[in-house]
Amino acid sequence: MIEHACVLCAVYRRDAEPRQYERAQADDGCRRRLDGEIVDVRDLFLRLANPEAPDVDDRTYEAYDSQGEFIGLRRADPTSVFGGMAPTPARSAQPSVSGSRERQLPINPDIVDLLAPARSGGVRDTMVPATRVEHGTVIHRRIVAGPEGPQVAEEVYPATRRRPVLDDDGSAVMVAAGDQTGKQSVATVLDEIVRDWRDSLFPDERLPVPTVPLLTDWLLVRSTAACDRHPAIAEHAREIRHLRTELYRALGESEPLPQVMWGVLCRTEGCDDVSQLVRRPGSEYIECDACSRLYTEEEYREWTQLLAKQVRPKGRRRAGGLPEWATTTAAAAEADGPAR
Repeated sequence: MIEHACVLCAVYRRDAEPRQYERAQADDGCRRRLDGEIVDVRDLFLRLANPEAPDVDDRTYEAYDSQGEFIGLRRADPTSVFGGMAPTPARSAQPSVSGSRERQLPINPDIVDLLAPARSGGVRDTMVPATRVEHGTVIHRRIVAGPEGPQVAEEVYPATRRRPVLDDDGSAVMVAAGDQTGKQSVATVLDEIVRDWRDSLFPDERLPVPTVPLLTDWLLVRSTAACDRHPAIAEHAREIRHLRTELYRALGESEPLPQVMWGVLCRTEGCDDVSQLVRRPGSEYIECDACSRLYTEEEYREWTQLLAKQVRPKGRRRAGGLPEWATTTAAAAEADGPAR
């Protein structure tokens, strides 16, 4: 079998050597990572679109007039009668002076951008003529008084100028001004990926309604075929990973780290690095990060019990750490049945 490097390892395992796949173009571990991150994007989007209700300050206090007469009970937060409101940036108490920062919006524009509906087509940016910078010098001449009378003095200054970039026909080359700000919505990015997959792999299928839950469901059903045949699957995985990061940031959370199974060896022969087994958040499998082998809970428990017997025969720990189990334990473990 001709060995090939997994194209998704560059996205999910940037600091490690790409693993060899048995099924083009990605190994099983990276395929599961892609599916898991598609699910994360859907769940995080729904959490962001349906935030928890703000805390309501329903405390009251007694109000009196200037004569000391009891008027009634007043609410500490007048908006509590409407269900309260989320924290809103207040105006600064400092006086406005020249150079003060512009007052921020009372909403988070990044959240508004991420939750916006899908917009088909590219961003319409202003087109301007392209220019290139040329560096040179400027000679400045002036008349000065010299020992023998007036004379010309020269001073040289560095200077730069911008010249238009022309094509072969002599016309100005137009480029985007780059004055667009903000983030693309989650639905827009997913809709572009869905359209690319449909046009390349499933031309006879209809596009789903461009909502995040339906788009992610469509991608999950067809991710296996995309990993097998789509030439830009790594680029799409990188875009989905970026969406996941942006959604975590909008929620004010950090991305969860995988749980490392410290000191446990992989049962694959030749994969003898320690502490390579990890459990990723939300996954039902334990995965070897080096060879992508997957373990169920039962398979992992049986394997660790087998390793423990090799380390501590008859209830006593052997000196010198782990024995050479690769020639004895791995063969016995493989006889019990391969892991997934």
